[in-house]
Amino acid sequence: MTARAHFRTFAGILLTIATTGLVVLASPSVSANAQSRADACAAGTGVTVVVDSSDLGGTTTTGCAPGDPETGRDALSSAGFTAQDSAPGMICAIDSLPDPCPTTFDGSFWSYWHAQPGDAWTSYLVGADASAPVRGEVEGWRYNDGSVGPGSGTATEQGPPAEVETEASGSSQEESSQGDGLVITAVASASLLLLIAAAIVLFVRRRKAQARP
Repeated sequence: MTARAHFRTFAGILLTIATTGLVVLASPSVSANAQSRADACAAGTGVTVVVDSSDLGGTTTTGCAPGDPETGRDALSSAGFTAQDSAPGMICAIDSLPDPCPTTFDGSFWSYWHAQPGDAWTSYLVGADASAPVRGEVEGWRYNDGSVGPGSGTATEQGPPAEVETEASGSSQEESSQGDGLVITAVASASLLLLIAAAIVLFVRRRKAQARP
């Protein structure tokens, strides 16, 4: 095989490696810390429901009741939560919290709230069977004495959790992470190309040295 043939073969291998490396480097990655926001309703598609069981040792969970649920109970059920009644129309537990369902009133109950995304929580003056959720609004439930809405802060200060208010903040964080990834990809790609170029130059010099008499 001639020196030129050797060079072509070697160059082809390097090109294949470079192409493969660039494809891998350019592939988008997903942060392990990325959080799914699929549980909250997209704007105008339904009623987002937030259930805060933190006072019972649980967490704050979000679900979506698509369309136009007729009542708050319908919204709660459509969003994937299960309500249990202590008496007709009296919700005493959601998703089996508290367990067992209280038979006597001890000062805490599933307080019922609603708000526009980003606004302060407002306590419902009617029960979940008489309320009329509005598409695009957020329904909130928290087991406490009724003085604090879902999340932290007081009922007059606390709006829906940040992940429900808007998707803009999540999008900004995602775009920032993608931007950092593109910078790293560009640097890695440039380094790879420099290494390949250096290898080609070294190969050519060696072949020329071997070809001399």
